[in-house]
Amino acid sequence: MTTLLEWTKNEAAVVADEVELLVELTVKETIGPGLLVRNLLPILAEEPGLLVDVVLQLTNPNRDYSVVALEDYKKTYAEVLDAPGVRAREALLRALEDSAKRAGYAGLTAEQAA
Repeated sequence: MTTLLEWTKNEAAVVADEVELLVELTVKETIGPGLLVRNLLPILAEEPGLLVDVVLQLTNPNRDYSVVALEDYKKTYAEVLDAPGVRAREALLRALEDSAKRAGYAGLTAEQAA
């Protein structure tokens, strides 16, 4: 039988492993569009040096972001707007806007994300 303390510790390790995996997939440019959009801030929190890579992947015209739901874009956009200490916030917001536009969701703005 596991105690709450053991379960919490194991859960934290799983989450850390997942973020590390997402970072690795981002570095290799094999991360899926949905995973990248939904996990943008955790990836950058773990590895801030991936900022340029993330922006380039979001704005890459050869990637199919139409599989990403508008709600995912809105949620991530709002998170980037509200999160403290986000480096290059405007670049990330513009990259999300560009990616959403390519996915067919023209006009992603702070008002839409709210």
